[in-house]
Amino acid sequence: MHPHQLRREQEKPKPKLSFFRRMTTIGRGPLDESKNVMINIACIASALAGNLEFFFGDDLTLNKVLNMYHESVKKHVRHAYDIAKSGDRVLSREKLVIFLKGQQGITDVGPLHLEHYRFEEFFWLWVNNQAWWTAGVIKEDGFDATRPISNYFINSSHNTYLEGNQLSSKSSAEAYRIVNLPERIEERSRDSSRSSHKVEPVVHHHGTMTSTIGFREVCRAIKETAFQKNPLPIIVSLEVGADREQQEVMVEIMKEEWAGFLLEEPFDSCDPATRQPRLDELFNKILIKVKRLDDSKVEAEVERGRSLGISYIRPPKPPICEALAKLAIYTHSEHYENEKSLGSRTPSHIFSLSEDSFRSLIEDACKIPKLLTHNRDFFMRIYPNGLRVDSSNPDPSIHWRRGVQMVAMNWQKTDEGMMLNDAMFAGTNGWVLKPPELRSDGAAPDMANYRHGTLNLSITVLAGQYLPVSTDRDHRRSSGLGVIGDRRFKPRVKVELHIEKTHRSLDYARETEPASTDHPDWGLAAKRLDFLGVKNVVEELSFVRFKVEDSNFRGDVVAWTCIRLDRLQPGYRSTVVAQLRARGARLVGKTNLDEFGMGSHSIHSVFGAVAQQPQPSQPQSPKMPKGAGKENGISAGGSSGGSAVAIAAGEADLALGTDTGGSVRLPAAYCGVVGYKPSYGMVWGGAVCEFAGYGGEEEVCAGEGGVWGWENGKEGRDVLRGLKLGIPLEYNIEELDPRIRDAWAMAAKTLQEDFGARVVPVSLPTTRHALSAYYIIAPAEASSNLAKYDGIRYGARDTEADSDAAGGVLYAASRGKGFGEEVKRRILLGSYTLSSEAMDNYFIKAQRVRRLVRKDFNRVFALENPLHERETFDLTELDESIVMEDKWGPEEVDFLLCPTAPTLAPRLEDVMNQTPVDAYMNDVFTVPASLAGLPAISIPMPVSSEAGEGPGTAGLQLIGQYWDDARLLSVADAVSATFEGSTKQAS
Repeated sequence: MHPHQLRREQEKPKPKLSFFRRMTTIGRGPLDESKNVMINIACIASALAGNLEFFFGDDLTLNKVLNMYHESVKKHVRHAYDIAKSGDRVLSREKLVIFLKGQQGITDVGPLHLEHYRFEEFFWLWVNNQAWWTAGVIKEDGFDATRPISNYFINSSHNTYLEGNQLSSKSSAEAYRIVNLPERIEERSRDSSRSSHKVEPVVHHHGTMTSTIGFREVCRAIKETAFQKNPLPIIVSLEVGADREQQEVMVEIMKEEWAGFLLEEPFDSCDPATRQPRLDELFNKILIKVKRLDDSKVEAEVERGRSLGISYIRPPKPPICEALAKLAIYTHSEHYENEKSLGSRTPSHIFSLSEDSFRSLIEDACKIPKLLTHNRDFFMRIYPNGLRVDSSNPDPSIHWRRGVQMVAMNWQKTDEGMMLNDAMFAGTNGWVLKPPELRSDGAAPDMANYRHGTLNLSITVLAGQYLPVSTDRDHRRSSGLGVIGDRRFKPRVKVELHIEKTHRSLDYARETEPASTDHPDWGLAAKRLDFLGVKNVVEELSFVRFKVEDSNFRGDVVAWTCIRLDRLQPGYRSTVVAQLRARGARLVGKTNLDEFGMGSHSIHSVFGAVAQQPQPSQPQSPKMPKGAGKENGISAGGSSGGSAVAIAAGEADLALGTDTGGSVRLPAAYCGVVGYKPSYGMVWGGAVCEFAGYGGEEEVCAGEGGVWGWENGKEGRDVLRGLKLGIPLEYNIEELDPRIRDAWAMAAKTLQEDFGARVVPVSLPTTRHALSAYYIIAPAEASSNLAKYDGIRYGARDTEADSDAAGGVLYAASRGKGFGEEVKRRILLGSYTLSSEAMDNYFIKAQRVRRLVRKDFNRVFALENPLHERETFDLTELDESIVMEDKWGPEEVDFLLCPTAPTLAPRLEDVMNQTPVDAYMNDVFTVPASLAGLPAISIPMPVSSEAGEGPGTAGLQLIGQYWDDARLLSVADAVSATFEGSTKQAS
């Protein structure tokens, strides 16, 4: 069983659904001390019953593999395929390698035999290469087995022979064959009861109604499964209740059944009185751990019982015989009295504590350093509370964080504790090297000196298939007195982050919205589950747990998986940075921008305004914002002005920015560079603080040269011949600068007369309302997205304010702390539009306008929008100047051609005197494409400019249909080539 599958809860495996594989994609970075990390996860949970050959044998065809998967899952894998081929018709081998290395994090891709891969072939490789999609993978840096055995966490089970509860269940040797998988090392507890001298000893949970099982039968079961696929040692823990003669029989049975494996003598090179053996010295060995009570302790137990008025507390057990005691060579059980016992220095000793005793020990912070010091060099074992008769488990991570090597788990019950235990030891053969601070050569005297980091975790659950419906679901539906209601399966995924909590009130659980059927699909725009600003995270001791529940019955877990945080792997939802690095890009620095991406001129930054170099005759202005410099007086546009300036100044070839309503295209227009906004959903923006739900993506500013290719059989300017370009009449507004209007008209004329393109007028009647709708929707979403930065959960806190007790003002004082004026303005505006009195009049109507804007674009494009069905449009609102191609409407076009901004780059001094509404008007041409989620690109267009006005260029914007990015970029490259020479001359 693979360690990172979704597992069916509380049911034995079935042939058709033996496990549930996860396809998970993550972008992440190392979680070092004092370093913030954003981990973005998009999950496709799907069921694939075991090895494919198990079902089809040698007759395994590509079509059979495809037919095994539901369309809900294939749709998202197809989306990954589209991202990998990045606009090409088919996926080339080169781009597949880039995808696997840069986005899936695969270091060893292996042989790829085809030059190009269709989707079906890509899908085949995907499902047959586990490393491509599995969520948690052990780093392939080799397992270090050269350390003392106390330097490892050891996978341990408790009362392994029991099949169910701890009070009355059946005992079976078969349990040892099930639990003792090749991937696991079990530390077992067993109670060998007294019996007649004429029969062999038995294994029994003393003082309960559980059945017995022969000791020899258990030994044989262990032998059958031990060391079949790995040589790592097994530690057998014996709780002995048999008399001396029976103990000697036990020794004979173990030597007989485990001949060649049982460690009977210490190694000549490893004296148990002076040092522990290394793990590699114990390969293929079974070690015995025995607890010993001398006569004085037995008498003390009896006396304590008499003082309480009972004959004894528990039946006194005879001392361990010499033959059995000699087998406890490197794992000798030693009685734990109190914290003073932690000073024991015998290398082979093992302290066994109940979870309650351990909890009492760690409640005293003064004892923690002594505990950590002990557990770095010596063994400690924790076993479940005796009241856990239902075979439930404690949280093992609490004990691991204090260096405990063995946390004995009741494997019979799959609860939170067992899920965490599974995540720790998944794929490790049962021995896991501790973090450096917890090893014998560690230097951390207390937990405060761990390597901590701050975690920002974002998870998006996309889809699933063949989810198992609870077996007692039908029974619960039909039970009760009422009429059976609509209780169709509605899966919900709950995600929990397991870390060391600094306060009980912290909530580290998130969940998806309910879906429907056992093939749920939450869509490409699924709700994101965020864990932001989580402090004091140690990756090796932190976990992410996924549970699939039926929303109709809370707590009804039908499937689950759990992953250790440091094993999360990068995937096709990786950040843009990871993709650039995979292609050999070198990152040189960060750029300035408006706070939270809110602004049109990059003047709302804590670092000061962004400004571009004016032309030499620009007069110095005495009124300049902080950081701009008197000689830098031209606006760079916003909000990603720093990226555009970096390109214009020649400091970088490419720069990233975010474009919610034009924040990349507007700076590109002002600075005379190329700015590209892709189709919504094409580029993962999870590592970006979200402003609005439809704009949190990363965009590109570029200098010379293309950023994408499109294979259409044409090269250079030939792609323009026969192309239909639409001129939106509604974009010819009164406020448009005459020089930009003339340049726009000249560009259209040149493309038609000189390069064979066909330019036709089109009408987008609703776009005149787009800007108003945008500045209702965007602030509303911003107020919601930024609500978490309240100074209490995340964000800056006013440390000088009073507490939040009665009459305190902590929340009121902290809510706006750290936010600039523009951010506060938009939060207030958004909060108002979402209020009950304004929701219907503003927010709901703005959403309707947004849909109408999208419909306008779909009507004018010849290419259909893949996200929406083709519609019949009302033509009554069309401009009278629009010529009808036929009775169905006007001509449809390939792309739209329009200005990027209504004005040239203004002086910063003038910008500082503008009202917020004046600043918002700069987005009038860029907002419509953003509302519709369409790809758009701004390229430099020559205009006549005067000295001191910045570059002699404006932005010419090309807008394409959704997901037509590759063609858009090729056409933009050709259009840009028509301006070569003229832009440099104008500059």
